[in-house]
Amino acid sequence: NLAAEDAERSLQVLNLQVFMSAMAIIGLMLGAFDEQHRRIAQTLREDVERRTRVEERLRDSEQRLQAILDNSPAVIYLKDTLSRFLLVNRQFEILFHLERDAIVGRNNHDLFPASAADAFRANDLAVISAGQALEFEERVPQDDGEHVYLSVKFPLRDSAGAVSGVCGISTDITERKRAELAIREMNQELENRVAVRTAELAASNRELHQAKEAAEA
Repeated sequence: NLAAEDAERSLQVLNLQVFMSAMAIIGLMLGAFDEQHRRIAQTLREDVERRTRVEERLRDSEQRLQAILDNSPAVIYLKDTLSRFLLVNRQFEILFHLERDAIVGRNNHDLFPASAADAFRANDLAVISAGQALEFEERVPQDDGEHVYLSVKFPLRDSAGAVSGVCGISTDITERKRAELAIREMNQELENRVAVRTAELAASNRELHQAKEAAEA
């Protein structure tokens, strides 16, 4: 009996030692798991913070760009390759009485008469095809009649270098064109007057010459 009790106690001690060893192993595994979990959580937190900082910088940059565009007297706009507006400045909104949200996503034909929209689209395609900046005179209907704009358009490119859109900067040159026309008309009128006066002087000279010949005869 004594031997049996000793054997049972030894077995109990052995079982306890095995149990304690198992618990220690489990504890180590849980600790390792917790550490790994903590590292993953830390990495995710740092990634979120980094993305947030990048988004904030991007948002600040976009706001600065929009502020610059909105304070320009020129009409400035960005379009994709289908001539759908991606961005416009405040001057565009003022001239055409539309809010920015009502413009973005719409194309030339959604906003302008067909003849003007066709011309704008043709110029956009010319820039996309050339892959470089081009200059155009574009006629735009406005409240007080047709205006003439000098538009400089250049291609926008994606990270692979492919043309992804067109940016345009259009300056109203209507008054300059009117002044040029007035100067041409004045010059033409002056030339006409000179021609008439020259003809009159020539006629007078002929009459004087004829009178002189008659007197001498």
